[in-house]
Amino acid sequence: AWSINSNAEGLRKLILDDPRLDPGFQTDIIAHSMGGIVSRYAIEQLGLKSHVNNLIMLGTPNDGVLVADIVPSIWSAILPIREAMIISGIISGIKYPGLSQLLTGSFFLADLNQTDQDDIDTNYYVIAGDVGNGFDTLVSTTSATFIQLDGQEILSGVNHSGLHTDARNNGVVNIITNWINPVSSNGLVAYYPFNGNANDVSGNGNNGTTYGGITYVDGISGQAVSLNGQNTYIEIPDS
Repeated sequence: AWSINSNAEGLRKLILDDPRLDPGFQTDIIAHSMGGIVSRYAIEQLGLKSHVNNLIMLGTPNDGVLVADIVPSIWSAILPIREAMIISGIISGIKYPGLSQLLTGSFFLADLNQTDQDDIDTNYYVIAGDVGNGFDTLVSTTSATFIQLDGQEILSGVNHSGLHTDARNNGVVNIITNWINPVSSNGLVAYYPFNGNANDVSGNGNNGTTYGGITYVDGISGQAVSLNGQNTYIEIPDS
């Protein structure tokens, strides 16, 4: 397994060496788990900070994870738990630099977390899951939110993998959309993200009432409603 440094260098090359991009381009990065640490390293240490407007991290262990958590979670997906725990003990010595760098208390994370984030132009956001005891099954909410952030959300009942595999249904996509492309509140009467209902989240209380059993589907950005053109509709109050 490659080190985080090597992965970050690969990310830097992928972005900065692309001849199709203007030298002054700006972009956003959405990264899951270790990908957030890789992205942070590329931004903070390899010169991407002037090109990345927003970094959204999903379940990223910014203060690391314990070896007792990380290795069984990987191996138990493919091995019975007894064998997984045996391999956990063997791997703690760790021949996998990317994993060892993620361990709580590693020199790599200690050094990375000493970066003065006031010198970073990139906005940092975190979405963390919590399925119990402050963990998403692998990463604690405390670790995910350990660094200085421009925004954070903790989603109850969402596990580590679900932060990206079920992002359209658990609210992750809508949260990211609102961070990257916030809806202006100037003159806004109502805003309906259609997260399984027709509620207005603008703060103005103009909640819709649904009729005919409408369904909620994936839209171009976030969720949308599907109407049959006959007896399904949403009634909006006068404002």
